[in-house]
Amino acid sequence: MVKKVLNPRKVWDSKPYVFSQGVACSGKKIIFIAGQVGIAPSGKIVSENVEAQTKQAFENMKQVLKDAGASMKNVAKLTVYLTDINDLPRYSEVMRTYFKRSLPAQTAVEVSRLALPELKIEIDAIAVV
Repeated sequence: MVKKVLNPRKVWDSKPYVFSQGVACSGKKIIFIAGQVGIAPSGKIVSENVEAQTKQAFENMKQVLKDAGASMKNVAKLTVYLTDINDLPRYSEVMRTYFKRSLPAQTAVEVSRLALPELKIEIDAIAVV
């Protein structure tokens, strides 16, 4: 896969907000990853803490990608759903540990609730291999 991060100078600088304005990809396979949440393999929610839920969601995503023969490096786009948009900085801190160099394009939105009342965050992704 070839992945080119797009951050044109004539568009505001999104790097401090931990995302790229766009990502151009060429490859052979596109992987659509369903919304991942803070549920551990045991089936239990890891914590009511947004950081712990974010970490678990990304760990779940890593396993889905691995099963498809890919890794976090292949993620081109993330969509983040938060029940409280004020949690965005805490999400971003965790997200930076998974995407250090090539930041994916990203959208973050606040929603009134997720599938289970204890969930604070859900993250879906598109990856290209």
